[in-house]
Amino acid sequence: MDNLIDTMSNLDINEGFTLSRLLYAKDEVEYMCLVSLLSRDNNQAIFWFHEHFYSGYESFKLIYKIYLLFYSWLNPQFEKYICKQEYTFENLVKLVTNLSNSKYSFEAFILYNVTLNSKTIIKTYKGRPPMFLQMVDSKYRLFLHSLYKKDWLNVCALLKIMQLDESLYNVIKLYYECVHNIEFNDDNGFRDYENNELSCHVLKYIIAIILLCETSEKDVNVKQKQIYKTVSYEQQNYVDHLSDYRNIKTDYILHHKREYGINPIIGLFNLNRYNIPDLWSTLTHHWIYYASKTPLWERILYDWDDNWSYDHVNKKINVKQSDEFDEAFCLYHDEQSKVIQNMCLTNINSVTIYDFCAYFNYSPSFEFNDCSNWVVF
Repeated sequence: MDNLIDTMSNLDINEGFTLSRLLYAKDEVEYMCLVSLLSRDNNQAIFWFHEHFYSGYESFKLIYKIYLLFYSWLNPQFEKYICKQEYTFENLVKLVTNLSNSKYSFEAFILYNVTLNSKTIIKTYKGRPPMFLQMVDSKYRLFLHSLYKKDWLNVCALLKIMQLDESLYNVIKLYYECVHNIEFNDDNGFRDYENNELSCHVLKYIIAIILLCETSEKDVNVKQKQIYKTVSYEQQNYVDHLSDYRNIKTDYILHHKREYGINPIIGLFNLNRYNIPDLWSTLTHHWIYYASKTPLWERILYDWDDNWSYDHVNKKINVKQSDEFDEAFCLYHDEQSKVIQNMCLTNINSVTIYDFCAYFNYSPSFEFNDCSNWVVF
């Protein structure tokens, strides 16, 4: 029995559920960063990115992922603006402010997820193929033919099984240069992306490049000299307010610092809360166990006790002077008003991609089968 308990105590937290600084679910904070940007609600976006950043998460990678799937092909110059920023919260607010005022669309997000979840049977085309296909390796011809026909479901099905590498990028570039007379401003776009420390799944980049080439020039925000917004006086005051914890007792932190609730529209995504049988009980009795994976809370634990450890059986943290730790840091979620508690306890039902798009007044430009697992990050 002792061996069993030792084994259980060394297990990792396996639900994937993590609580942020103010005890929101981490994945829900990230989706709320997305929703608030798409809603063009600048203050709310600042709030959610503030929560993400000061919980210790990688907020610049987060905003870059959002940019790739919703903004990049309509605002291609903004990528360099993102990548040149030092990782400070003031710079993050500049990115949030500018993105919340930028054009966006859902095509890359949809194509990315349709590709990941594609069950489409790849089809071939009858008749004589276009002559330009002779200039490329035979392994790319059906893919380019599908692009030429704008058969997006076939494009997605092929992307799912193709090697996503520089050779594919060069073939796409050659196709748009020769067939559509589109000029590329770079020689090594794919390598630049691979060397970008913010880069993520290369499929997102490939889709963004295709959409940039397919988009009418008049719809793309490209200027000889781009001028971006800076942080306004009002925005800086709001950031200062969010960061000011002076004279707030620990048990009143949630009351004063939680300002927005989770929007049920994120029910499109497979949320980690679905693995938690009782969310209220988790926030009341096991909050530090699930918060311990967040960098801020992990640092607090190590500052208090270098030798703290997990009790995975009871979903607790073993820490010296535990009563004093609770008195110093417990946020007492269960003692907050219903309004404050429900900011993260709100019921979230499943939402379809069509409901999600309609919420932002967007209609998909092509037909596709709904996916069972929509992702952004």
